[in-house]
Amino acid sequence: MRASDALRRARPRQFDLRRIATHDFPLKAAAIVIAVLFAIVTAVRVGGWIARNTGPLGRLDRCITKSHGRAEVSQCFARFANEVRP
Repeated sequence: MRASDALRRARPRQFDLRRIATHDFPLKAAAIVIAVLFAIVTAVRVGGWIARNTGPLGRLDRCITKSHGRAEVSQCFARFANEVRP
């Protein structure tokens, strides 16, 4: 066995990026579509929740800013949890 044969075997396998991208393309495309739809729906729902609860979120911000200890911060979050609308 020559040294060049040993080096040839020791080299890592090269990846075919074109094959990686196109292998199982319909499955990958479906997964991407589902992920994008999930992201859009989640963004709309979270944005709507924030729009409905801007008052309690502002009060929570001011309360946390004024608080000086863990007990006061926990009271801020308790009040926020009671005020927030689903």
